[in-house]
Amino acid sequence: MESSGKQPNNDSYNSKEINLFPTQIWIFPPAEEMTKDIQNMEQQALALRDSKTELGVPTISGRGIWRMPSPHLNAEFKNATDRIELLLSATCKRLGLPAGRRKFDTWLNVYDPGSYHIQHQHSPNLLSGVLYLSDIQESGRIIFKDPRPSRQCFKETQGGPIEIPISTTAGGAAVFPSWLEHYVEENHTNRITACIAFNLGELIGAH
Repeated sequence: MESSGKQPNNDSYNSKEINLFPTQIWIFPPAEEMTKDIQNMEQQALALRDSKTELGVPTISGRGIWRMPSPHLNAEFKNATDRIELLLSATCKRLGLPAGRRKFDTWLNVYDPGSYHIQHQHSPNLLSGVLYLSDIQESGRIIFKDPRPSRQCFKETQGGPIEIPISTTAGGAAVFPSWLEHYVEENHTNRITACIAFNLGELIGAH
């Protein structure tokens, strides 16, 4: 359609804009009282990685990532588990979800220089998240994708970014809907970093 060159009158601007399909994520700052605990848990994570413990397993969806399942069962990471449970409880309360015991799992990720994690999501869980044991600023960040696939083809007709990176200092955390696509960008630093990822599922015993 060619432009007519006519200037719109005031009625032409009398429209109502609504924000369709908003997607919430919850970003939690580090708890100051946990600073020393976070440092200790980062050192423990790196020590486990260096020891090549049999608990460590390679990932199939990334490169250069060492993973240990279920750190919430390890006394060394109890304070992290308590923090994660607190953040999930707060998020569930904000969402108005019914109280009760829910399926819960965690895993420890240690990222070598050059490592990355490809795009994925965590359904059929309810909520997912990550508690960082290391500073993540300009490299190795989690990147959240616009969940509308066609959005990438029509950048001009919708405001806002298509990808949103999250930077944080050690102890910071993010909680997000498990269906939200995301990836971890390549670690371009010479540092090894660590985080604890987690999922929260349906109520235990629910039918």
